[in-house]
Amino acid sequence: GDDGIRPGSLGHRTLMEVRLLHAAVRQFLANNPRWDNAKYDLPINQEDMAGTILEFDFMVVRGLKRLGLQISRREHESMHYFWRYAGYLLGVD
Repeated sequence: GDDGIRPGSLGHRTLMEVRLLHAAVRQFLANNPRWDNAKYDLPINQEDMAGTILEFDFMVVRGLKRLGLQISRREHESMHYFWRYAGYLLGVD
């Protein structure tokens, strides 16, 4: 069966790999003199990650509805919960 993003599942492992990748990018840019925090802000910060989660959550549902897919309230709530938990796993406060 599909364990989604439950701990121990492939989905959970993939999210942990993304979180590790984000940390590596932050570390790389923190040590790069060409990155200007004053100009660009901290890389992959809370605001960036929250915005990305909202895009996957809200914008995907909106796009699917515009394509004519019928999404029930329960399905919409399930997708929202999924992305809230995914965001939590990725470190979004």
